[in-house]
Amino acid sequence: MIRRFFLFTFVVLALGLAGTDPAQAGVVWEGRIATGNDTVEDQLDRGMYMTSSDLELPNDGGLQVIGLRYVNVNIPRGATITKAYVEFTVDESTGPEVCNLVIDGELSPDAPPFLNVTRNVSSRARTTAKVAWSPEPWPTTGVKKQTVDISAIIEEIVNQQGWTTGNALAILISDDPVNPSKGNRVAVSSSGSSGTLLHVEYSSYFAHSPVPADGSYHSATWASLGWQPGQTAASHNVYFGENFDDVLNGTADTFRGNQSLGEMFLAVGYGGGLYPGGMVPGTTYYWRIDEIEANGTTKYTGFVWSFTVPPRTAYNPNPPDGAGFVDPATVLSWTAGFGAKLHYVYLGTDFDTVSNAVVGTPTPLTTYKPASPLQLEKVYYWRVDEFEIPASHKGDIWAFTTPGAVG
Repeated sequence: MIRRFFLFTFVVLALGLAGTDPAQAGVVWEGRIATGNDTVEDQLDRGMYMTSSDLELPNDGGLQVIGLRYVNVNIPRGATITKAYVEFTVDESTGPEVCNLVIDGELSPDAPPFLNVTRNVSSRARTTAKVAWSPEPWPTTGVKKQTVDISAIIEEIVNQQGWTTGNALAILISDDPVNPSKGNRVAVSSSGSSGTLLHVEYSSYFAHSPVPADGSYHSATWASLGWQPGQTAASHNVYFGENFDDVLNGTADTFRGNQSLGEMFLAVGYGGGLYPGGMVPGTTYYWRIDEIEANGTTKYTGFVWSFTVPPRTAYNPNPPDGAGFVDPATVLSWTAGFGAKLHYVYLGTDFDTVSNAVVGTPTPLTTYKPASPLQLEKVYYWRVDEFEIPASHKGDIWAFTTPGAVG
């Protein structure tokens, strides 16, 4: 009962991050630029400008592409975007010269941070959806100005495979090459509470916002699964299993029943429920929620979500397995296996020696710095064995090369 109450509280708090708009019978999400490096100018003939206090659209002594990156976007995959715009604050008064812009987005399910690398914004893959925007003159500083509707761009981004609630998206603004600008519009470049605003209104008939998050590691052998319902759902068909295709197709006993609208809860790994002995470390579990309307026949088939209980062996090595040109002064690191209390590290230049070794260097940390710098032109092999009372778990063999090595 305590865990059930906790989940209910979490869902209520999550709903508070986005507001329901009764007039639209949907949800409003708004976000602002979080950090200064999420609003940048890609000055095409001079390089990246990462710290500008304003944004010249589209020319600052030369054409440039504006990049706006929004993080923790609380919009579910599959949402129908009904309205969206970016809202700027005017930084400089501009004259009547025509300004013709094109807005599109980065075609990525989780836009990476902008980097101080030549053409880091302009070289990114673009959405098919784009819109023309010719803002009227901005004569008064401090005034809020909105773009035209960019809902098609947002919808293309959030409907990509790999998009999930909480990911990042990027909006890109450039000069219209067909109808070039004669003048500029200049907006404030800031972050936090005064940052450039992205406003999105959406509706979703699908279940969304899964807990645990889609694709995440879940460091327990039990879970209280939860989700947010589609806006017209009256009940939910729940599917859960260890095989993606079975959950996708609803076969092999993965159907776990129909729940009423108020439940939105599935206990896994508890006594008396699914997997009463607990879920198995190193296993990926798949689940799906279909939303059923009150007529009992209208159904919105959900996306297949997944989470993984971490393996008992170490994983996620750094340098990654197979990495090349590794700095000889590098510090090795990894993610601890499930339940591990101590780690034994083995490192050498011979695969068989590392694989067969029985005495490693113990450490309570998930990092290891070799006693002396590594040699150049070498292939290194390493493994990490995990110890938990009373058992140990032999790790995989990973490899990397230092500069000049072949192999």
